[in-house]
Amino acid sequence: MLRVQELVLSRFKAIPTDTYAYLIIDAFVLTALYLIGLTNYLLSHSLAEMFSVVIMVIVFSITWHAREYLNNNYLLFIGISLVFVASFDLLHTLFYGGMGVTAGNMETNMTDQLWIAARYLQAGSLLAAPFFINKKLKANAVLFAYAAIASLVLLSIFYWDLFPTAYVSGAGQTSFMMASEFIVTALIILSLVSLAKKRASFGSAVFILLFMFAAVSAISELLFAMHAGEHGSLDIAGHLLKIIAFYLLYRAVVITSFEDPHALLQKNIDRRKNELELHATELEYLNQQLKKFQLALENTLDHVVITDPDGIVVYANKAAERITGYANRDILNKKVGVLWGKQMGGEFYQELWKTIKDKKEDFVGEFVNRRKNGQLYYSLATISPILDEKRNIQFFVGIERDITNRKKTERKLEEYARKMAEGKARDDALLLSIADGILVTDTSGEITFINKAVERICGIRAGEALGRDLYDAISFFDEHGKKASRDTGPIRVEGDASKREEMPITDSASFHVVNKKDGRRVSLSISAAPFVIGGGVLGTVVVLRDITYEKEIDKAKSEFISFASHQLRTPLTSISLSIDTLLHGLGDALTGEQKKYLKIAFNGIKDMTDIIETLLNISRIQMGTLVVSPEPTNLPKLSDEILQDISIAAKNKKMKIKRLYDKSLPAIKIDQRLMRIILENLVSNAMKYSSPNGAILVEIAKQGKDVLVAISDTGDGIPKEQQTRIFEKLFRVQVDGKVKGTGLGLYMVKVATDQYGGRVWCESPSSRAFGDAKSAAGGKGTTFFVTVPLAGMAAHNVAQPPAMKITPAEEDAPLSRH
Repeated sequence: MLRVQELVLSRFKAIPTDTYAYLIIDAFVLTALYLIGLTNYLLSHSLAEMFSVVIMVIVFSITWHAREYLNNNYLLFIGISLVFVASFDLLHTLFYGGMGVTAGNMETNMTDQLWIAARYLQAGSLLAAPFFINKKLKANAVLFAYAAIASLVLLSIFYWDLFPTAYVSGAGQTSFMMASEFIVTALIILSLVSLAKKRASFGSAVFILLFMFAAVSAISELLFAMHAGEHGSLDIAGHLLKIIAFYLLYRAVVITSFEDPHALLQKNIDRRKNELELHATELEYLNQQLKKFQLALENTLDHVVITDPDGIVVYANKAAERITGYANRDILNKKVGVLWGKQMGGEFYQELWKTIKDKKEDFVGEFVNRRKNGQLYYSLATISPILDEKRNIQFFVGIERDITNRKKTERKLEEYARKMAEGKARDDALLLSIADGILVTDTSGEITFINKAVERICGIRAGEALGRDLYDAISFFDEHGKKASRDTGPIRVEGDASKREEMPITDSASFHVVNKKDGRRVSLSISAAPFVIGGGVLGTVVVLRDITYEKEIDKAKSEFISFASHQLRTPLTSISLSIDTLLHGLGDALTGEQKKYLKIAFNGIKDMTDIIETLLNISRIQMGTLVVSPEPTNLPKLSDEILQDISIAAKNKKMKIKRLYDKSLPAIKIDQRLMRIILENLVSNAMKYSSPNGAILVEIAKQGKDVLVAISDTGDGIPKEQQTRIFEKLFRVQVDGKVKGTGLGLYMVKVATDQYGGRVWCESPSSRAFGDAKSAAGGKGTTFFVTVPLAGMAAHNVAQPPAMKITPAEEDAPLSRH
């Protein structure tokens, strides 16, 4: 209660002393006018109206002469309008009953007409003014427009007699007059809504005064509407409120023009600056995306061509040059297909253009084209019309994939099938002599033929395989060592001849078999196609090619990366130590510029070392050199060690580190290096992506048969569309380009978690680290969850040992923490 009193007292102390003087004077004037009105209404009315007229003229004069630097179109628009409202109010006052200018019913009717015309002009101006805040306002044009409107209204009242009658002698105010008072009130209330939406364009004090001006004007008009032409307390109160309203407007203009004009100007400048910076950021992001898109197009293996709506080529990538043989300069500005097309017949191309141009739909089909050297080639193409929001075609995008080799394979397999129908003995002899494995199944999937190569590759004899289901006789394993079934395997069996066109060949290189004789793992490239004779499907022809050697070459590339990383680590460490020695040993002898460049070099070497360590960790797992050694581990203690390591960095960033541990947790038998990789990467991410003065929360608790580890931050969160890819290799969340990273941290977390059979996922936005849901509004905060089995894990090698030998010192090298 005491604090509330102090706060209220401080608010009153903050009010300038001259404000109280204004309030006393205003109260005295309003009281005097009210008392005069009770005894002499005509005098009170004249004084109130003239006071309002004077204020309106002053507001016009200030805004008009300050228009060059006012930088507030709302006040300038209102100021210009008020000189004409004042003109109508002045005429209303002069023609008012008892002033002696006119007489009888004409006097009262014209007075009311002038009054309601002024009110419509005022209300309309208040309603229109917010729309000009952020638009260029031509003051002279507005002045002439108002002059024209005012002239027309005056002519309709005094000369043409077209203005609706507002007062009838003996009957009082007309329904038009009474309805108009309520309409004016409604228009002013609507203007309040428009003004509130533009609040950011005003200083707080000016906005309050303008809002109160409109609000008091609305109340004043409502009182006039309720008094129905009778002079009394409501009429007097309405005039007094009108004085108050225009005085508030006067104060708003004075504050904007004299007391604090630069504050509003600076506010508008800052707002425009923020808008421009946001626009520049968006443009930069779009530019980066465009560069990525261009880079992807230039490096894709597919032939990509973009044409205008008339089919003139405006872009062709490198693959287009490579596949067609034509240089880019030969392709651009040519009609699409003129160089390499015209091989499919007129009806085909008519259907193509009808689909993409008339129907505005994608066209997908196989093409036969001719290269520059005259050779024909086959392509699978997708041609898409790109439409604007009105569904007008802007351009066409054509993507072609050279399937010549695939077509050759298809034809080869069909040739094999045809020869089998012509003479099985001859075909058997031919197939048996082929180095690649060939097997044939019937429509039910039972093997009807295998050659010697299949026997050699799979380590089985023909008698063991013939008549058996393909997946029972030969076990295919995927990349994870999981045995494939009929549904998940690389070969489909289809016996319905009507679906012949729906049966493209299978082409897969991600499966292997284990030779039943010597236990050797044989990696395969598998191609399969329907065995069709005379329009009927007799089964499936499968080609098995041993690509073990190619796989070993691919593995050797990974080993080379590991070897190169090891070789780079030692000199980088020496360089890092040398720079550190220079910085700390010769600190006084170095200039500030020298220290600056040494620190840049030191940080660059540190980043490179982190990348190398991450590559080593990945290569150890991929090559099988990582030996998992579970041991009883206290997860909260391990977490505290990691949090201690980042405590200095957290302090420098003014971040809070919060812990919430289940003290009853037992020690878990798990490899500490894997667990450290997980925790350090997640804590490091939370640190990097949180703003200064943020917080990190680490929770460890039992959940069923697992221990659940949750690491939360108060960062900007992860966009929903990116959350499905965050554990992919080299993928980085696109939130803030200032945050550095390799795109390997979360990938390492996923790989390490898989090693012991755990799970990892994220939730974003998340309010856990904030402490309450309101603080996480706007998509803020992220929580990563990791499960660890309470039963622990068994000791094992991650994969088969590689062919390359690594020294013991390298095998014991610590895993990266990034």
